[in-house]
Amino acid sequence: MSGEEGKRVAELERELGKLRARLEQIDVVGDELNQKIFDSVHAGVVRVAADGSIELANRLGLEFLGLEFDELTGKYTADFKALREDGEVADWEEFPVTVALRSGQPAGPVTYGVVRPDQSIRWGLFKAVPIVAGGGEVQGAVVSFTDITARREVEAKLRDSEALLTAILKGS
Repeated sequence: MSGEEGKRVAELERELGKLRARLEQIDVVGDELNQKIFDSVHAGVVRVAADGSIELANRLGLEFLGLEFDELTGKYTADFKALREDGEVADWEEFPVTVALRSGQPAGPVTYGVVRPDQSIRWGLFKAVPIVAGGGEVQGAVVSFTDITARREVEAKLRDSEALLTAILKGS
């Protein structure tokens, strides 16, 4: 290699080093931004691997499920008991995350109740979006959900009040 070629190779290596350093900076900033978005969204968010294992959850997701982070990791979506709106136990094959993992397509929104470790039930509106690799392989899914427990409780009280009023009016 001539002296000029050697200088050009050295110059290209320096430029390549600068580009690599810049890419690392972008990755760090991107990771920080993603984490801030993940933590600031006003919904529960859970990232699930292709095998259904839970990898990550934001604060609202943990609160909804009634678990701490270390209790959640290592669990699978099928470890949770889900209820349909009629109170019957749901088959996990119909749950949005399972549908998204199996089909590679978004699923939901659908309302389900989740039985927490203390046996209380939280109701949520669930949606799942698959994470798909460039070749089309499903690598996991992101599940988001809004806690609608309070709304359901108010609706139940309203139905009870309406039934009581109807009974009183029929009796008079």
